[in-house]
Amino acid sequence: MEKDLNQRFDELLRLYTRTLENTCLNQLKKAKNKGFAHDKVLNQINGITRFHNAAISKHNKAFQFFYEKYSSGEDLEKIITKIKADFPESLKIVPEIDPRENVELILFGKEENALLNEFPAKTQNLIKFFVGYFSLEEIRKRIPGYLDQIKTGENSSVKYPFKWTGDKDNKNEFVQVIYGLHKAGLINEGKGEITKIVEAIATVFDVKLGENWQSNHSASIHRANSDYQPLIFRKIREAYQQYIGNQIENKKKNKNK
Repeated sequence: MEKDLNQRFDELLRLYTRTLENTCLNQLKKAKNKGFAHDKVLNQINGITRFHNAAISKHNKAFQFFYEKYSSGEDLEKIITKIKADFPESLKIVPEIDPRENVELILFGKEENALLNEFPAKTQNLIKFFVGYFSLEEIRKRIPGYLDQIKTGENSSVKYPFKWTGDKDNKNEFVQVIYGLHKAGLINEGKGEITKIVEAIATVFDVKLGENWQSNHSASIHRANSDYQPLIFRKIREAYQQYIGNQIENKKKNKNK
């Protein structure tokens, strides 16, 4: 199934926020004077934000419309259609960088640009601007904690409130689930490099795959018979059937009250 514009925008936002964060953390890690570098990074992000705000002041109605509608979860395609009709000049909105200032935009990476190109050409400036604005707002919140993060050696990647609670000694079950979903066309329509997809989703669910996860998965396949069905899929099927049964039973009980 093709991603809608909201999904693409959210993914672009996640990717660019990661790019901003990695850029900031790399500057801090390389610097000898961490305190000075911390202030410099904050000034850089504040400077870019200031230039976004300068552009917003010229397109304030379009900005407020986008911000309010997107924040409330409205369909992005409808938002863009409305902006095209009522605020067509804002489709060209870009941060207005003053060349006299010692501030440079942090560019989109390869992944972000590829995803941006999936949006209609005339809307790409608008999408890029808002992705930049929302990402900057998020990074400005995180910067105060970066020095502590570096001192404690925490991973710089985003922390998610999810955890894979399957058998800790059987990471292959997790891999089998992701492979199954991907091969069924339920992740990225079955496209993309599966190993990267597995590793990315493992990060979300805090699964420590280990260096040999691919070899372990391949070995489990080679040891299997042609009619092999991974135990994890039976667990999922039985658990969902039980869930359905409970829901039907509860419905009957409520109806008889």
